[in-house]
Amino acid sequence: MLNETLEPGNAALECNGNRCVQIFSINYGIIEYVKWDSYQLNADYLANPIMYTFLKDKEIFSEENEFRISLSAPGIGRFQLRNGREMEFPGSLQLSFDFRRAMGDGTIQEILYAPDSDADFLKSELQKLGVRQG
Repeated sequence: MLNETLEPGNAALECNGNRCVQIFSINYGIIEYVKWDSYQLNADYLANPIMYTFLKDKEIFSEENEFRISLSAPGIGRFQLRNGREMEFPGSLQLSFDFRRAMGDGTIQEILYAPDSDADFLKSELQKLGVRQG
C-alpha cells in the first residue's frame, strides 16, 4: 500500500505548478539492534546512508522489535530545478495516506504511541477520518 501511494500516478512533487520527476522512495525494514558504543556500519565498505535509519541501541531498545518506514530522496546536497533555483523542502513533507483503508485491509494492525504523547489528540484525529478504535 505504501509503494502504491508513491507511484508517479498517485503522488507528485510540484514547484510553482510544475510537476517534478518523482525523487522519493520508501524504505522499510526491521530495526537492527546493535551495541551502539562499539558498532561501526562502515567497517568493511561504505554503507548506504539509509541503513543508519534502521539501527538502534540494543541496550536500550532491544525489547521493541520495531518495523520502521522512512521516506528518502536520492543524492547528497540540494535539489535544483531546471532553471537553476534550489528547491526548499519544508521540514515535514506531508503525504496523503488512507488510514481507513490501511486498517481495513490489515496494512495497519496496531498503532503504538509513547506514554507522554497526546493519545487523545491521535484518537480524535482518527475518529475524524472515520477510524474507530477496536
